[in-house]
Amino acid sequence: MRAGLYLALGLMLFLIATTSAYAQYQVPPPSETFVYWNYSLPQTGYVLVYAGGCSPSTMNVYVFTPGEYNAWYSGQSVSAVYAGTLTDGEPLPIQLPAGNYVVVGYPEPSNWQTCFYAISNSAFGMGIVSLPTQPIVTNRVMGYFNISSVSAYNPNAVNYHVPDDGADIQLNVILVVNLANGQTQYYWLIQFLTHSQNYDFLDNVWNYTTHSAPLTTIAGNGAVGNSSSGIYYGYQSSPDTYSLPFAGYLIIDVSRYMNTVVVEFGYAIIQSGPYQPPQVIWYDKVYITPSASIVNVYIEAYSNGVAGTANPLDAELVFAGYANGEPTTFSNTNAELALVYWDGNAWLPFPNVYSFALDTFESATDLQVSMPGSFAQVSVGKPNFGLVNPQPLIPTLPMTFINVVTPVGSSAFYITEPYRVGFLPIIQNGSNIRCVFSGYYLNNDFYSNSSIMIYPSQAWFTTYNIATVYQKQYFININSVFPVSINGTETTNFNNWVNAGSVLGITANNVTMSNETLFVPAFYSETLSINSPITLTINWTPYYYVEVTSNYPINVNGVTTTNYTKWIRSGSQLVITAKPINELGGLIILRPNATSLALTISNPTTITITYTPNYMNLIIVIAAVVIISVAIILFKVRRH
Repeated sequence: MRAGLYLALGLMLFLIATTSAYAQYQVPPPSETFVYWNYSLPQTGYVLVYAGGCSPSTMNVYVFTPGEYNAWYSGQSVSAVYAGTLTDGEPLPIQLPAGNYVVVGYPEPSNWQTCFYAISNSAFGMGIVSLPTQPIVTNRVMGYFNISSVSAYNPNAVNYHVPDDGADIQLNVILVVNLANGQTQYYWLIQFLTHSQNYDFLDNVWNYTTHSAPLTTIAGNGAVGNSSSGIYYGYQSSPDTYSLPFAGYLIIDVSRYMNTVVVEFGYAIIQSGPYQPPQVIWYDKVYITPSASIVNVYIEAYSNGVAGTANPLDAELVFAGYANGEPTTFSNTNAELALVYWDGNAWLPFPNVYSFALDTFESATDLQVSMPGSFAQVSVGKPNFGLVNPQPLIPTLPMTFINVVTPVGSSAFYITEPYRVGFLPIIQNGSNIRCVFSGYYLNNDFYSNSSIMIYPSQAWFTTYNIATVYQKQYFININSVFPVSINGTETTNFNNWVNAGSVLGITANNVTMSNETLFVPAFYSETLSINSPITLTINWTPYYYVEVTSNYPINVNGVTTTNYTKWIRSGSQLVITAKPINELGGLIILRPNATSLALTISNPTTITITYTPNYMNLIIVIAAVVIISVAIILFKVRRH
């Protein structure tokens, strides 16, 4: 579990009757009451002193060694390790070498118990720390981060029970709960984005009403734990992987439901390598139920106020060590941060921004912060502690996501200013394939405009999913020497773009020429399903009119007939056989002019089979009859 440090230092009052004095090094003995803290720094580090709402509003701060302090306390003028002025609402970090020290606030503020705050640390979290000079009250705070590169390493990480390459981004605010009995409760809300090989989200809730305030009436996905710094509520999400650039938002929302305080911790990752839609994940909802009735619940940031434990009412978004108070050293780290609050109408930047954290126990040893405009730039360098921007400009946050899908690919991005998305009327994909724009779906609603102007949202996350609708078309080329009908239109040359998935119906009929030639198409009816480019030439085959006549039966291509008429395909064979015809019992033989013909048809053909009679047999018979008759007559004459 993650733990943070709160003020648990003993404060002591001393009543000394001397005059007030201040010098940078030589400090006169005290003449008024004062407060002091004892610190032991095992290595070079810092003591951070802060006053919020103290009276008087300025005081001297001295840092002594124990020997110097004893001399000063006994009434001597001594040289201090440090001497400076603390102004109300302005944090004062003091760098000191390793050693034991006494830090003195002089003179003692009249309300020192509730306005004075001091901690020691080896370094500070670095980023955006807001201490507004006027109270800022809100119910929702959001921290934006965009990490282009990050690397951290702590060789002593095992002492803190954390990975040696871990680090985190922390969003810290103070929750204020006003009760009907006049009491005010304070809770320190912390949200962590921790990362090493993976990232996860953690949250803590600490009761800052008093140093010993319990945390018993609290519930959520997590549990109450105990650490050396006190009792806290904590929850940790499941880890996930990330890629650079890594960008998103940490979100804390507070509200009241009946007599219960509701704290919601959420996040939205908008980029992990590629951009992604801004899905807000409320991963932990915490319920706090006070014993008295609730009047109001809000987050407050104010330089002139402190929590019941004297912790500052600041708002922080900082880089720091992984957990458990770890300091870490960064390298090759560049990031952009913005810290905003919702004022009921818009997200506004927290003002009066310092570079170093006041509450965060974890720290970064080598980060520096600049904030020339609306975003803080965090990079590796010598830490610069101080005010970096009294009034940041309103950041144009990337909250509007656009995803455009077209036939040739998709693009996803965020906009921060009005952006026109235009669509190509035709997308050519080679010479014979194209896509023709017909409209687009915007979040499931169809539009036919050729472009759309999108205005970014600065209130909450918005996603525009644009799916373009393009009709794929294929180029179809159909040629024919004779007219054919294509979907009802006669043509000899069809060259058109046709929608994919459609159907072309082609019909063709025989063509009869005046020269007794018939052209027959390769097909009479054909249906083409268009799913690719098509080049088609319709072939025509010539047929010739062939007529074969005969007074007597003949055989034409296997058919016995006396009158053969047919369209025969060019190049086909025509085979005719004719046999002699016997008449008068064979006395007369009719012989055809061709008994066997084999022709290759290459033009219209007319053939007549004619027959020539052969009377030889008849003549022979007649001659025989005559001879016999003469012989009979001669025989009879001789007998007589």
